[in-house]
Amino acid sequence: MAIYDTEVTAALLQNLPSKAYEKSCLISFYNSTHSPYFFPRNSDVLYPDFLDEWDYQTISRSPQEVARVKRKYLNAVHFVDHEIGRAIQELKSRGLY
Repeated sequence: MAIYDTEVTAALLQNLPSKAYEKSCLISFYNSTHSPYFFPRNSDVLYPDFLDEWDYQTISRSPQEVARVKRKYLNAVHFVDHEIGRAIQELKSRGLY
């Protein structure tokens, strides 16, 4: 079972300290920006013409195909940026940022 980055953010938010003076160290690993690059299909997609699935051994590596893989990566980066933004907003709302 895969853990998606929305669940990573939820776990991070659930484990935030309740007060600014409580010491803590939280580390979150976001996986969406690692191949095969993931973002929910209902998320905000900046680059719609992306290559959804490919095999690194058989992909043509033409400039067009490489650009489509890059667009999927950039969509994943945009999604992770949104998730980090959610975490920062929660930190701010709790006076922890």
